[in-house]
Amino acid sequence: MKILVVSDSHGKNSYIDQAVARESPFDIMAFCGDSERRLDEYEFNSYYAGEGERYGFYAVRGNCDFFVDYPEEVCFAAEGHKIFMIHGHQGHIRAKRSEEGLVKAALERDADIVLYGHTHIAKISRYEDGRILVVNPGSLTYPRGNAGVGTYATVEIGADGKVEAEIHKIMG
Repeated sequence: MKILVVSDSHGKNSYIDQAVARESPFDIMAFCGDSERRLDEYEFNSYYAGEGERYGFYAVRGNCDFFVDYPEEVCFAAEGHKIFMIHGHQGHIRAKRSEEGLVKAALERDADIVLYGHTHIAKISRYEDGRILVVNPGSLTYPRGNAGVGTYATVEIGADGKVEAEIHKIMG
């Protein structure tokens, strides 16, 4: 199973288009907030995975999402794993300071994969002796810490349940 993880596009959906085109086919798109607009075209319209099957879509609200009604956080299952997704600006998380709050929230929700945004810094970490994978795809449009290149991530869950994550660069 392949999950496309994007965040912080801040209204510039052409970069999402690039990630979708480059990573298709995939099974799930996870948007970690700050779209600044509804993502209906990704949620409902013409993008498909594989042989014409629609991909799963999950999105959370970021601190710049004033006019969208996405939830603050989402948990979903994928191939025997539980995924916790949040933007990361919330007071109980404070992802800008450290990932400790994210790991605590994951443990409280029995999640073993965490997807988040907000910092605009692409990062992949493992905690709890490697049992919890934490992925920040960075920002598609306003990256920090990546030499000015927008980023997104993929998470792949193998048939054996092994989880791998990778950061990818958007080529402007």
